[in-house]
Amino acid sequence: MSNQVEVVAIKKGFYHGIRDVGTQFHVPPSLITSKKTWFKPVDEKYAVSDQQNTDPNNPYTRMNKEALSQAAAERGIQLTGAETKAQIIELLTAE
Repeated sequence: MSNQVEVVAIKKGFYHGIRDVGTQFHVPPSLITSKKTWFKPVDEKYAVSDQQNTDPNNPYTRMNKEALSQAAAERGIQLTGAETKAQIIELLTAE
């Protein structure tokens, strides 16, 4: 499995250069969020689920960002430091 997600620009934007509408390119999974942005995953299965933040059976929902970052490090997941709590939870719960 690749450590990059293929996305398509839905508005003009900049990521390692200008990206016009319809341009497909790759980004780290940590940049994929449930919030509106100027690009979206080509394969919708990579979209972050808002349900993960509210799942009472998910042990990560009660952890703060620092604890989540530590848990990610223990599992060998590299973070940039710019990830949101939801993005870190997504990385930790990905199979």
